[in-house]
Amino acid sequence: MGLKERSEKRKKNIVWHIAKDFNDAKKWDLKFWLSKTPQMRIYALECLRKELKTILHAKKNRCHRGL
Repeated sequence: MGLKERSEKRKKNIVWHIAKDFNDAKKWDLKFWLSKTPQMRIYALECLRKELKTILHAKKNRCHRGL
């Protein structure tokens, strides 16, 4: 699955919140992650790690566009 496909898939599952202030954002974030199972949290972390690895690889090889 390429970057475009992953982006489209992610857009369909985005959960968002407009915070009133930093504390509101912090509380919402905690509530969101506590509502997820440990497996879902690990999966999210692994997805972020893979995305970062892809970005760093592209940057190292000068394959990036605007990074």
